[in-house]
Amino acid sequence: MNYTEVSDHLLKIGTEAGDQVRVVKSDIADATALYLIPVAWFIAFAAADELFIGTYAGKELRMRGTKQVKFADLTFKSLEHEVIQARERWFIWMLGL
Repeated sequence: MNYTEVSDHLLKIGTEAGDQVRVVKSDIADATALYLIPVAWFIAFAAADELFIGTYAGKELRMRGTKQVKFADLTFKSLEHEVIQARERWFIWMLGL
């Protein structure tokens, strides 16, 4: 995948995912972010040619990076899988389990 494909797919996933998801796209920085607060975040940076994935930590919900994936190593299915796993963690968090 390339940045445009990753960005478009994050926007598509975010649009279809529901109210718990926030998506931000910056044309100035060529970056797209999808947030499932307080569970996970995904930020695609064109300049880095990578998707950064992470979680939130502590009472302040500080962003903590957990994974970096080159766009070339991503597929639509693998990106969707990462987001689906994050949504599952979000539902567990919402239920207090």
